[in-house]
Amino acid sequence: LVQKHVDGKMHQESEHLIHRYTKELRSATATSEVHAIDNAFRGQLDALRDAVLQEMQHDFDEFVRSHDSKFTDEQVKSDKRFSLMGPMRRKYASVDSLWRSAVHLVLEQNSMDHLFEEISAKVNDLLLEQGSHINVQNVERVFEEKWSQVMQEALQKQRPSLERVIQEVVSHFNAALQNLKSQFRKAHIFHGVKTLTSDLGEMSEVSSSFLLSKKGIGAALVPLMPQQGSATTQVDNLWIKLVDTMRLEVDQQG
Repeated sequence: LVQKHVDGKMHQESEHLIHRYTKELRSATATSEVHAIDNAFRGQLDALRDAVLQEMQHDFDEFVRSHDSKFTDEQVKSDKRFSLMGPMRRKYASVDSLWRSAVHLVLEQNSMDHLFEEISAKVNDLLLEQGSHINVQNVERVFEEKWSQVMQEALQKQRPSLERVIQEVVSHFNAALQNLKSQFRKAHIFHGVKTLTSDLGEMSEVSSSFLLSKKGIGAALVPLMPQQGSATTQVDNLWIKLVDTMRLEVDQQG
């Protein structure tokens, strides 16, 4: 399925999208045009990813359905279905990285073109201000003087602020760290929940598949005491919400 849909269809059609929109990028002369093309490409790429993923999951469901006598564990089928998201995410990230490089190159080229036009216009204005003071003997010296003046102003304007760079780097790494912590917590919780089945004994509703259970969790986790009957119900309700949230997260993130 991965070879057919991700390495096959997703790869070919994403290359076609990059080729088509790269041509449009080369003809763009304004930053707003580049951003518009970028937004259009990302919309097409997202639609392609969703369509290919839907087809791949549909083929998986059809295969499992046609061999239902061999695949009886619902949890295994669910895990295998979700695992299809991994190759798709990696392919999407690869295409997105290639596209961002093309957009960045065009933006840099446009920025350099606009900067050169701005410098040339300023030098021409300064030379025009000299009027009759310019002659054959001093035209080269005056031009170099005005050019150096404008270039110094342009360099000062373009030079990045050290404090701003430090803030951007710190913000970037803090965001990456928070994302890594979040992924670790989700993975740790999900793995911990899956391993709880072996610790609950041979309860008919629980031991078969802990993640698929709707009732019996509270009775397994809360000590059997008469005054704690409502506690078991509360744990059951909380468990249902937790599993639904986890499944939604897995479905979205893979």
